[in-house]
Amino acid sequence: MKQTQQNVIIDMQTQINQASIKAPVVINEAEAKFNSTLVTNLAHMESFLKITTTEALAYGKLKELLNMKTDEEFLKYMRVKTINQFNQKNLLIGIAPSVDIKTQ
Repeated sequence: MKQTQQNVIIDMQTQINQASIKAPVVINEAEAKFNSTLVTNLAHMESFLKITTTEALAYGKLKELLNMKTDEEFLKYMRVKTINQFNQKNLLIGIAPSVDIKTQ
């Protein structure tokens, strides 16, 4: 009985020692993952900012070159250009809400 208790004590001490060794490793891995995620997200945010800033400046320059006075005028132009890029045979555009389309 005394030997069994001694074996249990030794087993528990071994588990405590192993946990003491593994704990810093787990903490380091968690901190590394946190820092990696943080840096990756920051890079994505900076990339998004650069892209949207570049696009905004390009659209502003295009609006200026086309001599358009209002944003609404420029947006209408962009809408028409976008629609014209699609295959017009397969494109259906609503002109008025009350238009009734009949198929044969």
